[in-house]
Amino acid sequence: MQVTTSASDLLPHIALNQGTSSPINLSTAAIAANTVLEGTSGSHTFFGIVEVDYSLSISPPEVKVDIFITHFGQKTRIGGIDLNPNNPNAKIGGSVLGVKAEVDLSFDFNTYILTITATGCLPIVGCKTASTQIHL
Repeated sequence: MQVTTSASDLLPHIALNQGTSSPINLSTAAIAANTVLEGTSGSHTFFGIVEVDYSLSISPPEVKVDIFITHFGQKTRIGGIDLNPNNPNAKIGGSVLGVKAEVDLSFDFNTYILTITATGCLPIVGCKTASTQIHL
């Protein structure tokens, strides 16, 4: 994963503190039989502050994605999206505690490859951008 760094604000369209806190539930919920056929799930962290959680569902075919910013020990959800064959691309952004983040997502339902490009900006430090591909 190649990381590019910039001293300028690469996310001027994102106002500070746009994210909304949501509690993180670590308990396991009961799942009804034949509800959803699950595939692969996981998480990828960029720059130690932008976390992308993903989960592939085989039936119906979709990828659930949630984006979090972790800063000063606080993990805050800034958004989420369900990618499906009709809507395989999305862009999610927000900010929390002075940290800005934006993530471009694309999922190829033929090859099962999730492409993620993330940009994170910290005050004084500047911005970083990186991309990765995950084979689900």
